[in-house]
Amino acid sequence: EDSINRQGAKVVSTLRERGERAGREFFSRVEGIEAVAATDLTARPTRSPTGKPTPAPTGPPTAIPSSEPSSAPSSEPSSEPSRSLDQYIMTGSQQDLQLGGKTTSSYGFVFNIRTKPDAGVVLMTGFDFYTETTDDVTFELWTRTGSYVNHKGTFEGWDLIGSGTIKGRGIGRYTAIPPEMFTQVSIPGGGGDKGTRAFYLTLTTINLVYKLGTGGFAPDTKYHHDSPDIEIWEGEGVLFYPFPDPAQAYFYRSPRQYLGAIYYDILPCKPFSTYGPVMELPCPNVPTGSPTLPIPTKSPETEPPTLTPTTAAPATGSPVTPAPMSPTESPTMEPTSSRSPTYEPTTPAPSDAPVIPIRANMITILRNVPERDLTPRELEKFLEIALTFLRRHTEDSMSIEGLELYHQKLVKVDAESCGAITTQVASSQKQARASTTVGETTKKSLQKESSKCQVWGMEVTLIAKVSFAFLPHNLLGSMAAVAFEEHEQEFLDLLHEQQAFYTFFKIMDGVSAIGVETLTPPPTESPTTYAYFLERQKVLVEENVTITEETDAGLGFGVFVGLGIGFLWCCLTAISIAYLMNARGEMEEQRDLENLLNAEKADPVAAAAGGGGKDDLPKNISITSSSDSDRFDESKNTRVNARARAGLSQSVNVTGAQRVETAVAPRRVHSTDDFKKVQFVSSTGQRPLPQSV
Repeated sequence: EDSINRQGAKVVSTLRERGERAGREFFSRVEGIEAVAATDLTARPTRSPTGKPTPAPTGPPTAIPSSEPSSAPSSEPSSEPSRSLDQYIMTGSQQDLQLGGKTTSSYGFVFNIRTKPDAGVVLMTGFDFYTETTDDVTFELWTRTGSYVNHKGTFEGWDLIGSGTIKGRGIGRYTAIPPEMFTQVSIPGGGGDKGTRAFYLTLTTINLVYKLGTGGFAPDTKYHHDSPDIEIWEGEGVLFYPFPDPAQAYFYRSPRQYLGAIYYDILPCKPFSTYGPVMELPCPNVPTGSPTLPIPTKSPETEPPTLTPTTAAPATGSPVTPAPMSPTESPTMEPTSSRSPTYEPTTPAPSDAPVIPIRANMITILRNVPERDLTPRELEKFLEIALTFLRRHTEDSMSIEGLELYHQKLVKVDAESCGAITTQVASSQKQARASTTVGETTKKSLQKESSKCQVWGMEVTLIAKVSFAFLPHNLLGSMAAVAFEEHEQEFLDLLHEQQAFYTFFKIMDGVSAIGVETLTPPPTESPTTYAYFLERQKVLVEENVTITEETDAGLGFGVFVGLGIGFLWCCLTAISIAYLMNARGEMEEQRDLENLLNAEKADPVAAAAGGGGKDDLPKNISITSSSDSDRFDESKNTRVNARARAGLSQSVNVTGAQRVETAVAPRRVHSTDDFKKVQFVSSTGQRPLPQSV
């Protein structure tokens, strides 16, 4: 019944074709066909009467028919009309398919689908998912019987029922998985654990969009869409590809709701009149009209056994086992002990798995900077300030874990206060191009005026590492660039605070930024193509030089020159130190002599009283009996160096009664005042004693 009704057009076409081949025109006018199942069939009419008619009625006449119907017609249908066998569920609304809805995106989504308790088996015939990109996306659809809860992070027990690369349909439209890339699977009826099937849909890029779930509920505790046959339960978003370990909980977000369409067949076993309610596939067997096995033969069809074996005897003899080998090492006399366990692990702790699956690219231009690149310290400080700034202004839309420098280069940009001048120069250049008689002087003046409005700018390409975002990943770079544009003055103030230590930011007066989806490799310092390498190698070969060869010339002339200069420097340093030490000693000796002369000038008599013994001098001259009491004896002065003290001690001359102790230190004669006459006048009026010092 159901097969004829579903394939009516094909049946009519077949009838017409066979009628034409048989030369019958009866089926040429057939336009449709319908079938109705019947349980009790009456006998087909015969071609001729089966018996003679009776001469009299066989029974009493029937009652007189009533003038009105026996019962009034009902006001409502006696039963509901049957539903279509092919059903589907749309889980998203129009608001969910537009920007700004309660949606987010990641790599994958895992969830459960359960049948209703009173529903039979259903056959999943198609899947649609939602992505906002119009580029090619690579997908994988995995499934398993039962719940996914205890089976995350591993594909063991999962079956791949769909994979391939398709083109996304963009915002507002679902992207369907083609039938040739999808394998149909069934969900057993009856609901519960038995009627549960898990699905895991993942992309190789972060373009799968789904809805935020009901807050305060764990995943797989409530369903968000249902039909009379199935229920779609809340699941979890997966933030990494292909299937991260559930121990790393930051890779899973819950609860989340699937956004897409699911197609299924409520009657996999057709027709219903033949199979009745079916709870699981495959469909049960139906008795055939005739046996499907062949009729048994009357006699055996196998050949009679032979008298001797037809197979050859085994070629190998009896198994040969090798002789036992002696042990390589003899046992020790005493038991050996293993190393005692350490208090702490000796191996380094394992590193955490990467948590940065999303990358947002942007180009930031710093206006009016010095004509040089950022130093490593300045670059480190710039990235630190930029990261703090972006976290403050983008925390509602994404979570930035770090910033990475991709490339930096100096560019010429328009100055801040050159708007009017730039317009004037542009109009002048337009007039100059329109005129055919423009001199070189005019062109140079226009170029000079244009160059006045150009300042150096630093173009810094940054990569933001994002761990979580509410927006599609292709909008994250633009979101970060908007933060720089809207809060430009705040970012400049943060950089100017560091101008005392980082001069690169001192005169900076503007910041602009743009977001980019993909980054090309930065330019190399020299050509790196293979053709250029071959041409360069050919030239070097002609010059008897190859790139890969290196000659060891030993110690070159420059090395010997450097060693000679170093040795000369060491010699000059040693001579300078010796000269300084000698000059210092002479200065100390000269200072000590000056102190001694000053003391003699102040009290010459006391200086001469330190002479010889009492018996050698007249009685009217007072002398001292010991040199220890002489306050002008500098031979024992510790402030005088050793050589000067030795000279002072040797210069003491004693002559009879005129013994006078003097200390003379050898020094250079600068004037005649170095020699003086000292006269000792006695108290009795005797002739003075001349003494030379």
